[in-house]
Amino acid sequence: MKKQCILLVLLFSLSLPTAHAAVLHVGSGSWGDSYSTIQEAINAATAEDEIWVKQDTYPVSAYITVDKAVNLYGGFNGTETLRSQRDWAKNVTTIDGQNLATCLYITADTTVDGFTITNGNAFPPPVSSPMTDQPCGGGILKLFCKLIVANCIVKGNYADYCGGGIMNMADDLTVTNCVFSGNTADAGGAIYNAIGNVTIINSTLSGNSGTGIWNYWYEGYTCSLTIKNSILWGDSGGEIYSWSNIAVSISYSNIQGGYAGMGNINSNPLFIDPANGDYHLQSISPCIDAGDNTAVPSEFTADLDGDPRFTDDQNIADTGHGTPPIVDMGAYEYASTTIVAPSSFTASPLNRAIVLAWSSKSGTDNAGFNLYRAGSEDGEYVKINPSLIPAERSSTQGASYEFVDKGVRNRETYYYKLEEIDLKGNSTMHGPVSAMPRRVFGGNR
Repeated sequence: MKKQCILLVLLFSLSLPTAHAAVLHVGSGSWGDSYSTIQEAINAATAEDEIWVKQDTYPVSAYITVDKAVNLYGGFNGTETLRSQRDWAKNVTTIDGQNLATCLYITADTTVDGFTITNGNAFPPPVSSPMTDQPCGGGILKLFCKLIVANCIVKGNYADYCGGGIMNMADDLTVTNCVFSGNTADAGGAIYNAIGNVTIINSTLSGNSGTGIWNYWYEGYTCSLTIKNSILWGDSGGEIYSWSNIAVSISYSNIQGGYAGMGNINSNPLFIDPANGDYHLQSISPCIDAGDNTAVPSEFTADLDGDPRFTDDQNIADTGHGTPPIVDMGAYEYASTTIVAPSSFTASPLNRAIVLAWSSKSGTDNAGFNLYRAGSEDGEYVKINPSLIPAERSSTQGASYEFVDKGVRNRETYYYKLEEIDLKGNSTMHGPVSAMPRRVFGGNR
């Protein structure tokens, strides 16, 4: 009888529903049950819940407090039922500190994934740093907890003292598939690590002020820095500063000024347009196929654009580690198919002039264009632009171009070809197109 009772209790317990983490939504949309702010969702959440944030800009005038072990995910359009359906590159989700406050103040184990974190200002600070008694952590201030930051752009944040992008105070910080740019602090423009353990994988730190990463050690604590498959280049004040007691391990990374370690290089990464925040790689970048496949966490199959993380470029020798395709260094994987032929090329007649117009789709490998004119379709074509017409290179947007040829006469037909030149100097011809300039009576042209 006793055994039967025990069996019944076990069967009853197995039939009880198992508790699962809840999903809370932020932002209006077809979800229908959304909170209007991230803070409201955090306040309503319990430990291990996920908070899905719809694409939008969420301005904050006071820091968002994350004091529960929740996971924040951006990049939704408001219709998803699975986290895997989101697109953080397309559905940009921004936390904007408006230069008024730190964006996120985190004191519990958290994941922050798929956000742009910008314009954070650590003065006045949420709390003074226990080690420095100074304002720290413009974008994120993290104290004594574990934090994962993935698929994020952390840019334009400020801290009066340390940690313009992130202040890591103790415990673990893991950064994967992220870009840190334009962050400013006296120390650690991108990241300040105080008595903590920081791991950075496939990320790009560039254009920050006050060093890229600053590591601080205090007696009685452990502190370490591990960097893999990443690019640290163009940060004022140097890339890495560490106290001698700190364990630093860097491999298969491009560090300006050089750093000892397997597979590390010290070469200009050749970003597309760093001055305007485009940290994609040009086709001749030394960072292509130069990473370590074994360093990429298995769950990260895509880069910061959401494109496949392992893409082989047949024109680049593999210098990294693993079975091809070899992963690239940095937040963005180079795709060798980014050159796109012009979507249009036209010639329109005016009075003693012809307007040549063309447009391109998105593409990052285009260096520029030349235009050639001939008196017949099969005649000799002569270049008419004095210097290369530079391409407006972008990985996400196309561009339109126009050139007015005034070296023509009315009532004669002229033929034109458009030469497209990539960053390696390879050229492709398009056309010909033709037009006959003429006087237009009754018009202004």
